[in-house]
Amino acid sequence: MPFGVRTFLEGVSHLRDCVAYGIYVRRIDARSQPPEFNAGALAGNVFWRSSDDFAAVEWSDPGGGEREWIAPLHVHHLDDEAWYVLEGRLRFRLGEDELEAGPSEYVIARKGTPHAYGNALKKPVRYLLISTPRILELVEELHAPAGDALDYRAIFRKYDSEMLGG
Repeated sequence: MPFGVRTFLEGVSHLRDCVAYGIYVRRIDARSQPPEFNAGALAGNVFWRSSDDFAAVEWSDPGGGEREWIAPLHVHHLDDEAWYVLEGRLRFRLGEDELEAGPSEYVIARKGTPHAYGNALKKPVRYLLISTPRILELVEELHAPAGDALDYRAIFRKYDSEMLGG
């Protein structure tokens, strides 16, 4: 199986089983986290960023839109990317596999793994996007106001990533 998805309810002891596949989903019990873990609404802002490690930002999608994916099929050649669902459900395509993640579950797309994600229920969803600063800069550039049509493929290439498909 080239790509695998596992749900871990037992704890971290089985983590190595899944890392070999490059993708995993894990449920986290927020009640077992320290108080600072549930530190209130982030209002869509970047809440941690490091030039060397990773970046995290809260995102939301109101649902009911016409587009199939929030982010169409693409690949990051040098960076991992992860999502932690706070409310609602996200759906993912990771390689050839499709899966969904709900509240307290996360999904990781390892570098080199083609992936896309979208709103699974067409209802409001809130989630954390955890990535490297390079990927956050890619996302920021894709969402920057532009007078002319953006060359999305060129922007992806600039950040060692690639749009796939149509």
